[in-house]
Parts: sequence; structure tokens; C-alpha cells
Amino acid sequence: MKTTTVQVRFDNGDVISDGYFDISDQCLGCQWLRESQLACRAFPAGIPDDIRLARFDHRRLYPGDNGIHFDPVIAAGKGK
Repeated sequence: MKTTTVQVRFDNGDVISDGYFDISDQCLGCQWLRESQLACRAFPAGIPDDIRLARFDHRRLYPGDNGIHFDPVIAAGKGK
């Protein structure tokens, strides 16, 4: 897996820190991602670095994910 650098902003448009963060391509392709917050349905307070930085394949269980795993955007009917 690899990561992509994205610019993240608060909903009001303010940039978070320097505004650029690495996030796994798996996260970017998941229907549960809340990109503006670097969070998702499984981790509403923030995606753990192991997953966000592509060091863990989140198709498997991860502590604290409440049973919610990677679910591709395409499989959710949203298309890309």
C-alpha cells in the first residue's frame, strides 16, 4: 500500500496545521472516510497512524474500529 499527501481543512475553510498530511490510498478509497477531518466512521476521533500511513491493511480487524473496516467507494455505489 502507499500514501498520498492531501490538504486538509476544517469545514469553515481554515487549514489544519500546515494543511498537508499523508493518508493511505486505502483510506482515500474507502466509503467511510471523512477526508476533511482525517477521520472515518470506524475512527471518528481520527484515523490511527498505522492505518493512515499504510502500515496496516484495514481489511482486517484493528483495535477500536468497532467492527467497521475498509469498504471501497465503488462497492458502496458511489463510484469514483
